[in-house]
Amino acid sequence: EHGRAADIRWHLKQDGSRIFVDGVMNRWLDADGKLIGFGKIFREAYAGFQRRLSEVTAELANERTFLATVLEEVEDAIVACDQNGTLTFFNRASQEFHGVGDLDVPPERWAQHFNLFRPDGQTLLKMEEVPLMRALRGEQVHDVEIIIAANNGRRRIALVSGSPLLAADGQQLGAVVSMHDITAQRQAEIDRQHAAREQIRREEAEVLAQRIRENEERVRLAADAAELGIWTWDVQLRSASWDNDRMYEIFGLPKSAAALGPTEFYADIIHPDDVAAYKRTLASSLESGKRFHFEGRFHRRPNGELRWFEFTGLLHRDSDGRPLKVIGTAADITQRKEAQAALMDAKARMESVLTTGEIATWIYDLRAGRVTIDRDMAYLFGLSEADAANGSFQSYINAVHPDDRPHVARQLRESIATGALFQVDYRVRSIDGGYRSVIARGKPEYDNDGMPLRLPGVIIDITRQKEMEQALTISQERYRALFESIDEGFCLIELLFDEDGKTVDYRFLETNPAFEKHTGLTHAEGRTILELAPGQDPHWFEIYGRVARTGEAMRFVNESTPLHRWYDVYASPFGEPGSNQVAILFSDVTEQKKADENLQRAVADLAEANRRQTEFLATLAHELRNPLAPIRTGLEVMRLSARNPDALARIQDMMQRQVSVMARLIDDLLDIARINSGKLVLQKENVDLKNIIANAVETTLPHIEAAQHTLRQHIPDEALPVNVDPVRMAQVFGNLLANAAKYTPSKGHITLTAVREAQHVEITITDTGIGIPADSLTKVFDMFAQVGRSSDSAQGGLGIGLSLVRQLVQMHGGSVSVTSRGVGSGSSFTVRLPLQNGAVSQSDKAASALTAATAGSLRILVADDNRDAAEILTVLLQIHGHVTQTVYDGEQALRAAADFHPDIVFLDIGMPSLDGLETARAMRRIPGMARAVLVALTGWATEEDRMRSRLAGFDHHLAKPVSVERLNELLSDPAHFKDK
Repeated sequence: EHGRAADIRWHLKQDGSRIFVDGVMNRWLDADGKLIGFGKIFREAYAGFQRRLSEVTAELANERTFLATVLEEVEDAIVACDQNGTLTFFNRASQEFHGVGDLDVPPERWAQHFNLFRPDGQTLLKMEEVPLMRALRGEQVHDVEIIIAANNGRRRIALVSGSPLLAADGQQLGAVVSMHDITAQRQAEIDRQHAAREQIRREEAEVLAQRIRENEERVRLAADAAELGIWTWDVQLRSASWDNDRMYEIFGLPKSAAALGPTEFYADIIHPDDVAAYKRTLASSLESGKRFHFEGRFHRRPNGELRWFEFTGLLHRDSDGRPLKVIGTAADITQRKEAQAALMDAKARMESVLTTGEIATWIYDLRAGRVTIDRDMAYLFGLSEADAANGSFQSYINAVHPDDRPHVARQLRESIATGALFQVDYRVRSIDGGYRSVIARGKPEYDNDGMPLRLPGVIIDITRQKEMEQALTISQERYRALFESIDEGFCLIELLFDEDGKTVDYRFLETNPAFEKHTGLTHAEGRTILELAPGQDPHWFEIYGRVARTGEAMRFVNESTPLHRWYDVYASPFGEPGSNQVAILFSDVTEQKKADENLQRAVADLAEANRRQTEFLATLAHELRNPLAPIRTGLEVMRLSARNPDALARIQDMMQRQVSVMARLIDDLLDIARINSGKLVLQKENVDLKNIIANAVETTLPHIEAAQHTLRQHIPDEALPVNVDPVRMAQVFGNLLANAAKYTPSKGHITLTAVREAQHVEITITDTGIGIPADSLTKVFDMFAQVGRSSDSAQGGLGIGLSLVRQLVQMHGGSVSVTSRGVGSGSSFTVRLPLQNGAVSQSDKAASALTAATAGSLRILVADDNRDAAEILTVLLQIHGHVTQTVYDGEQALRAAADFHPDIVFLDIGMPSLDGLETARAMRRIPGMARAVLVALTGWATEEDRMRSRLAGFDHHLAKPVSVERLNELLSDPAHFKDK
């Protein structure tokens, strides 16, 4: 076909030997190219063959040596076997992997010397699972991960690939595998996973620690806001007091029990194991003066329940710096301690979680749809060994809580599609049938073409953390409810500083509902105090800045000027040092502060009133002695000068004046008492004020003339109609004129001026007397006030005259005022009264003369246990022609009334045995005494005294001493006589 062919082959000779020949066969053609036959030319080629064979053999040996050398030097382990499984090649790397030498491994029994494990590192590979045997069975092996345990104990992680060895005709000659050491790579992955776990642990631990710190801080604040017992320990007296009922409730003691001091407290209340710490804390507080704070246990009575208490107190010192008393609070903190214990337990359990390896790893092969996991992952997902080995992605999805599956799937798709971090927390079914909470994190990997390759990641069991967070949430909600419900205001503030580090403002971070009630500030969170209350006092910034700097809590009471309120404040540092945050618990004590100030003023006023009353009593004794002394002396003179009419006349005039002075003093006192008790009744009439002024001038003119004063009057001619009680208004002007005469040095000037102004009239009395200091002008009308009484010109007095003047004028709808340019410059008193429209009464009682004449002789019975008073009255009545009988007690009066049949009976109220009231009631029952006039003559002159006498049957009630004029007025017309 081709024209020529050549071959080399063996030829068998007739002698049976063989030769190796080299032959060439050609086609033979004629001239026309027609085939005419074939021809073959051959020659013996054995020698050349042998030579060539030797050459080829040498070349193969060299190549084999080269190949063996190369395979020995590579880092991957190469192992080969023949078709019978006998080991034919075992390079140096293989020997190192397995920790054996070339001669230590029998080619036929090599499997007994190899320790090959599955990826879990625990289960040995079965013979049929060994990659070399799989390749010998004709299987192509790609990247199978196994663990090789060397005889020296070292383990290597290897990726194994291999294939069968086939001849040209397809006959299996054996198998070969290569093993690539990925131990370092896997260790790096493990290190990365551990680093990720450590980072997660640190993050979670920090979050947990912060939450625990915040919760502990809130627990402390909640304890401050709880109901507190109040106690006081007097260090000097070594006594104690429990100042509210809460103290007894906390320790289960009856309210009748005695308050326990520091010694009795640790002897009877505190748990024995806490006594030593309590003593040390108390001693340290007393020595240093720092805030006393102690927490301990006690057995609450009566059932002996073991509970916790907290004592907080402050040491107060006296002016010499010596410890005076400790005032503090007590609280039952059992619930807080239990909460802290629970939190510490939760914290310990969380730390245990993060340090005991409750973290699993996984690799999701996105192309194969298989998941490779570790043993912890299988445990967390409640998978059996078979399910875990299967690696089905669906088995893991099925373990997720049904409510969380859509979310997990969505996050997984988004992470694969975008390359973003896969991070999601969800619940998985645990091996015990319940559900556990986990966090899954992973980062997708892609090939060179950007196609998703795998998604490795970690799973963290956060079940305990979730449980703890739930407990923490419940605890926070409980304390939040407490903060929301307490009556005290609460706020958390952040301090703001200037460039020099000085506190200049603070911002409200958190407030409770009571905050607005106590401050009046709304929407405060996020705003500063200067925004809400411009002009806030600097001392608030200084105090809060000190709390933040020192870390020590402070309790104080202070005022906010722009808010117009006083506050009782407890401020304590909040958060980590340097956070510049302060927690504040406060109450509005403005009303209490006002009450305290009012109480202090009341105490001062009472002290002043007591001082004035003391001075008044001393002055009263002095003023009463003044008229008594000349009266007593006058009586002695009268006894010695009984035959000297001129001397007797002068003595009698003097005694009359002194008795008038005493009567006026007593009348003023009685009037003040009636006014203060609201029992003074005014007898108002429409009268001409000029007549009242004239009567007052007439009454006081003897005093004015005696001091040689000049009196000038400026009174208009027109009528000054007023609606007043003539007697009381004459008393007002009489007192003012008498004062002017008394406090003006001899030969002074007194001016009385009346000026009509529209519907009012002003009466001004001006003198050139001792004057009034400027700081005393507002006091002259006060009760018992005696301005200038230490002056050389002072004339004494009870200090009630001007007070009586003011009250009487005010009762008439008027006012009285005083002016003075100072000491030695005289004074001016002005009375302002409203005028009336209408006729003036023609009967001016203040100016009418009292007649002393009687229409005829009366039968009069006098009964008084004071014999001198009874005798004097009897003599006076007899001088005026009346028939009298005198007795000295009530029983004698009843007998005399039955025999004497008097027209008028004068009875003293305060008689012994049978007093005047009882005598009057009995006398009215005597035949013929029903129409007799009964007159109570007594020193008791209040409105209640008058009411009792009327109820007893008296017709009139006269206060001692009674002037002759009043007595004659009564006797002349008993039916129309009016008591005053």
